[in-house]
Amino acid sequence: PDEKEKIESVFTKILNESKDRLTTFGLMITIGYGEEVEDLKKITASIESAKRAIDDRILKGTGQIITFSKTKSGGIYNEDRFYELTKKFIKAVELVDTEEIKKIINTFKEELRHESICGSELKRLVREIGNTYYLTMRNNKIKIHDAFEEQTQLEKTIDNSYSMELLFQELVKHITLSLSKLAEDKTQKNLGQIRQAKIYIEENYMKNITLEDLGSYLGFNSSYFSSLFKKETGVSFVEYLSKIRIEKAKELLKEPGLRIQDVCLMVGYNDVKYFTKLFIRHTGLKPNEFRKIFA
Repeated sequence: PDEKEKIESVFTKILNESKDRLTTFGLMITIGYGEEVEDLKKITASIESAKRAIDDRILKGTGQIITFSKTKSGGIYNEDRFYELTKKFIKAVELVDTEEIKKIINTFKEELRHESICGSELKRLVREIGNTYYLTMRNNKIKIHDAFEEQTQLEKTIDNSYSMELLFQELVKHITLSLSKLAEDKTQKNLGQIRQAKIYIEENYMKNITLEDLGSYLGFNSSYFSSLFKKETGVSFVEYLSKIRIEKAKELLKEPGLRIQDVCLMVGYNDVKYFTKLFIRHTGLKPNEFRKIFA
């Protein structure tokens, strides 16, 4: 205890002296007090706990000594809830909907204000959102020329953020700036329209949708959009629609209470024989064979 008090006294002195010197430059120092260890071999663990204490400045404020505590370090954010948030975020990114992205991130920020989590967990969640943004771009074949530099800059920004407000403000700023760069590229505009088409198909696959319906929805001549869709996706509209319907059928066939003809109708086909033919073409199995294996 005496040694601990001496150390804390030194820290306090450093903190007080630095305040006067650094305030002039608009800087502030925060000291993280790590977990005590008896063996020098465990010093790495102590350093890591001190880093976690420093991360807590996001929640507790700067210009103070923050002591790491296992019992008061906060919990882990619910993964199911974060998964649902991620799904909404991915959809907004795919649509290049900047306003919706801002809304999702800001709503998440307000929700976290009522959660008992530590600073390290908060930074992890923000990193996950940032990583999800770049992964979504790659999955949709959207090339960001300076992706590595952007991600590196985001990581530095997260590490240097000293408040929750600043952390989320910088996240929104980073993503919107990245999207604005992409918006300047005309080819990306075409990809945005293709993503809208894909989402429209995924939301309406069970209906009798046609290329004309899709072209009308997006404001395009059907023949032009047919050419654009094939060019950007590598498959025709009909082929893509069939793929989505068969994927949905595979999910439904795992439900034992549904008949084959029920599944056929639920994914947009009226002819069971035609549905079976397409299902075999995509999976190599008849619907009933697929059910026996995977249901």
